[in-house]
Amino acid sequence: MTQTGRGDWYLTETDGARLARCGLLDDSRGFGHGFSSRDGGGAENPDVFLAAAGLAGRPVCMARQVHGARLISPGAVSELPEADGILIGNNPEGPAAGIRTADCVPVLLADPVSGQGAVVHSGWKGTAAGIAPLAVGVLAGRGVIPSDLRAALGPAIGGCCYQVGSEVVGAVGGAGVEPRGGGFRLDLRQAIRMQLEAAGVDPRRISIAPWCTCCEKGLFFSWRREGAGAGRMISVLAATGPP
Repeated sequence: MTQTGRGDWYLTETDGARLARCGLLDDSRGFGHGFSSRDGGGAENPDVFLAAAGLAGRPVCMARQVHGARLISPGAVSELPEADGILIGNNPEGPAAGIRTADCVPVLLADPVSGQGAVVHSGWKGTAAGIAPLAVGVLAGRGVIPSDLRAALGPAIGGCCYQVGSEVVGAVGGAGVEPRGGGFRLDLRQAIRMQLEAAGVDPRRISIAPWCTCCEKGLFFSWRREGAGAGRMISVLAATGPP
């Protein structure tokens, strides 16, 4: 295995499968996680990615993502109904939860105290609907203290490349928006960071990946760069043992 790092985040490569990991989640006892790249495993070949993430043989539940704000709990190992967030409990025998992205933000929430967590798919519509803080609220209703959560905001399109119109700016309430060149650029991850902080997550426990999926042509798929035919990355979170 080879490894290169950028701050709290780093890339590993195992048997040709390259994935991103977050040190903040590595330090969260009782969880396994990973963010796939375009190399050697992704939404089209999840088994390769899972093996590289140390979750070989683990079933993964994925919902039919619709850019909404619905959260569900996996009941059985199968394709789940329409949703953009999956909650996980402290069950090391249960399935991992996964989401697909190609510019939208994969948000992984992990509570090392209770062993509960969530994976969230948040594009501009999901961000406008507040799906990430909604997940925090649902977890809080299950006994999680928001300030105990670790939040990893994975590879996604950055404000450097994400030009949006005034309707999107209005929908997200101006959060993460920078006027530029007669238009607007939206940094989704900064907008989500602000939402998470407002929901009670400790700012010191929020980590943002340093990569823009649109800029990093050789590393990640990007809908904005490649169009509708772009591949998809997957991001997973799994309970692996007692917290």
